[in-house]
Amino acid sequence: MSEQVKKCVRLLECWMSGVIIAISVLLYKEQTLDVFYRFGPSSSLVVLGLTIDTIAKYVSVLIYCFINTCIRNINNQIVTPWITLVVHDTTVNKNHLSQPLIYEIVTISTVYTWVDWFIYINLLFAQIDMVIVEITTELIVTFFVTLYYLRISQQEFNINQQYVDLSNNI
Repeated sequence: MSEQVKKCVRLLECWMSGVIIAISVLLYKEQTLDVFYRFGPSSSLVVLGLTIDTIAKYVSVLIYCFINTCIRNINNQIVTPWITLVVHDTTVNKNHLSQPLIYEIVTISTVYTWVDWFIYINLLFAQIDMVIVEITTELIVTFFVTLYYLRISQQEFNINQQYVDLSNNI
């Protein structure tokens, strides 16, 4: 692993810890808690102008959050890196790729990112439990995507190693 990446991650950890501690201290000193720090359905929980005041609406929002976080991860961890590492890389031959398909992928990814961002911001600013649901789901999905890539990498390494072993025996 790159030493530079390791240092960047340590910086992120320190920054996040500091921000969380600062917010916790400020909230602790505050006498009243805002409607933002409530949990569950409430007449004050409004997302995109819709009042989420019943269990059915609240569960629907939670299900949306879970599914959309999975979709967001597909876009952020699979589609966007492909765009960067294949489409934007001038050293990669793209003759075998359909240009209309490339434009479709790039356009859909961009439009999805903006629509998702708009809804995401509204959800995150609505109530603290939406933030917790988004973070938890993001961590779960990211764990499984990372596990998938690590397994695929190991399988490819094993296949390549077998090939090397076979060629050495010839």
